[in-house]
Amino acid sequence: MFEIKNGRLYPDLKPMCLSFEIPEDFWIDPCTEVVKPNFIFFRTADKTVSVEITFTYKNCDTTAEEVLDTLESCPKEKLDGPYPINVNGISGHYAFCANRIAQYIVDLDIGRPVYDPSGEQLIDLIDFVVTVNSEEGPKAMEDIHAAAKRNDVVTLLNSLRME
Repeated sequence: MFEIKNGRLYPDLKPMCLSFEIPEDFWIDPCTEVVKPNFIFFRTADKTVSVEITFTYKNCDTTAEEVLDTLESCPKEKLDGPYPINVNGISGHYAFCANRIAQYIVDLDIGRPVYDPSGEQLIDLIDFVVTVNSEEGPKAMEDIHAAAKRNDVVTLLNSLRME
């Protein structure tokens, strides 16, 4: 669940310290087959790109390992990364995968523990995943690189912040 406050979306966490802007020119996809807390799924207005944002917890020691763990089924020749990234002071890593689906995955370590409203589940990671429909191979890698550079995708990523 997300709360809307001053044009930003806040996941259901305590304290309420993570947020991102409500993106323009995106559709919120109810994505009813995925039931995860603090997960939201968007599609661009032209329906060519989807973006998932999940506030979750790390399974690995570093965000580089986290990205590679997520992409473990992607053969190395179809993988580009991981590379370091910093979004509004939140450090992490990103990578591109052009396997069965083309993805740009950014994992950001929020650096301090945050809990879900029940006080149990530790949240310490922002998972930002961009997906495009493309044919497999070099075209898919080209398409996902282009999607990651789209102004609407970049604006959404750069709106993530800790308060």
